[in-house]
Amino acid sequence: MSEISAALLVCALLCPLRAQDDTRGRAELAKVCQEKVERVKEGMQRWASEGRQPFDIRDIMHAECFPLMQAGRFREAEKVLDRALAMLEKGPTIRKPKDLKKYLRKTEETQYLILPVRQAGSLYGGQTISFEKAIV
Repeated sequence: MSEISAALLVCALLCPLRAQDDTRGRAELAKVCQEKVERVKEGMQRWASEGRQPFDIRDIMHAECFPLMQAGRFREAEKVLDRALAMLEKGPTIRKPKDLKKYLRKTEETQYLILPVRQAGSLYGGQTISFEKAIV
């Protein structure tokens, strides 16, 4: 046996066949992807009703999933859908505030906001009488 055929035989024995990984047909994969798309839509609606913003998931769906499904690459689309479903189950990413220290007061003394009477009165529907009495 030649060295090349021996190497091919070893590779064939050591590498798993791709057909054994996923034996589902194209129609079944398309159906599974459609079901997962519906689950993602429901999850996004749930997030929106809870006041969360599902923009990250929407971007993934439009940028990655839908083009793959239109190209007929359902196995890859299913992986993207699984990732989107995992994000929906995990919840939104919580961004930590970085620079809140700039909002801290630098002094303990009372600070006042001084406005002219007419501008301050417009804040209260144009009623400046109480301000004018307080000033006098």
